[in-house]
Amino acid sequence: MRLNLSSQIDIQPVHGENAWLKGDIEWTPRLLRSALAWLSEKTGKSLLKLTDKDYSENGLDQLLRIYGSAYDVNIRVFNDLQHTITGWPGGKPNADDTDRPERAFPYPKRIIVFSPHPDDDVISMGGTISIMTSI
Repeated sequence: MRLNLSSQIDIQPVHGENAWLKGDIEWTPRLLRSALAWLSEKTGKSLLKLTDKDYSENGLDQLLRIYGSAYDVNIRVFNDLQHTITGWPGGKPNADDTDRPERAFPYPKRIIVFSPHPDDDVISMGGTISIMTSI
């Protein structure tokens, strides 16, 4: 399965479409993610498969000068994206969630659980449902 990052990330940067192709710019984390999503889409490769050659051939060699190698840029952006994902929608108990997109003590919400089989909600989602109903 291939994740379409460009649908999740605005690839029209503040500086104009594909501003990174127009010369040296200030690389913000958001612009870096946008550029790599664009490069990944253009080359048809996943983020972690991008190479130095991909960066050079597509006008992003400035990133290689800043970060050293494609591997270093790829890992940096991958980790940045990874920290936006949470497996604990209700907040993980007794965990420091300051870097997670959801707060440890979120505002109470309503939830609905769809279960294709009679026991899926209990077996697969039991812990999450328990946490979310006790908030």
